[in-house]
Amino acid sequence: MSETLSSQLSIFRGSTVLITGAAGFIGKHLVSALNKLGANIILVDRKTSGNIHGVDVSIANQVDRIFKTTSLTRGKSIDYVFHLADQNNASIAQKNPVETLKTSFNATLNILESSRKLGTIKKVILISSLALYGLNEDHSNEMLTELHSIHNDSIYSTTKICSETLGLAYYKNFSIPVSIARLSNVYGPNQSSAAVIPSLISQMRDGQKISMGNNQSVRDFIHVQDVVDALVLIASHDSSTGQVFNVSTSKGTSIQMIADLLSQNLEYNGKINVDKLKVRINEKVFLVADNTKIKKTIGWSPKINIEVGLKNLCQ
Repeated sequence: MSETLSSQLSIFRGSTVLITGAAGFIGKHLVSALNKLGANIILVDRKTSGNIHGVDVSIANQVDRIFKTTSLTRGKSIDYVFHLADQNNASIAQKNPVETLKTSFNATLNILESSRKLGTIKKVILISSLALYGLNEDHSNEMLTELHSIHNDSIYSTTKICSETLGLAYYKNFSIPVSIARLSNVYGPNQSSAAVIPSLISQMRDGQKISMGNNQSVRDFIHVQDVVDALVLIASHDSSTGQVFNVSTSKGTSIQMIADLLSQNLEYNGKINVDKLKVRINEKVFLVADNTKIKKTIGWSPKINIEVGLKNLCQ
């Protein structure tokens, strides 16, 4: 996080911030950034570990308890909530639809309801995804804005639609200061090897022959540090309340280009094959989002381009 940005975010110094999914990929980076800003952070995840509170946010009384306990023990109510806890693997979501939908819906509802009861929250940030614009092929290379229609063509996208709908309903009906961040394809240090970029890096370093699905798919890859900067800026701006933002680069990068850049940085000379069995039928080829709204509203823009981001990961 830049020094200029840090100075703009002095409001977090001494504030109490609750982060669900704090042990996750984005969560850990967000915790690090908010620590540097001087925030008092309540770490929440499914399992207790170190200073992380083990809370199943899909269970209402557990969420109520952590909200109330924080206020009582610290003598100060929670100021900001970042709700990151959710199923982020579309394949797992598709295989477990009932559990995924119930857990996701209840988790968001519980966070919003506990925030409503507490009555002191300055901002609730809900994490969404570009996936809700639809993952099925539509033969369009048009950049997606927040005004584009959304599609529940997968269980994963449906969970995000439900989460957004609940958030905006609580904003409109109870004046809960909710903001929604639709993230594009996030990458960066310490990401799970299940994601495409760390998976390719691991295979190349091991000298393996690599096979991939549709190498012509174009995605909007954004560095996790840019995402964290966007989230804290959204939380700090009153103008973001009740708004939905694409958190993206507005630039598309094909999977083949990702593989080529990684090969150059890692000096990988092995063969990369396209496995037709890994190509998803009717998958959207072009999924890139316009970030004009967030730039104009809160002055955020991404700083780390894909070439620099990948080079740093390979060092």
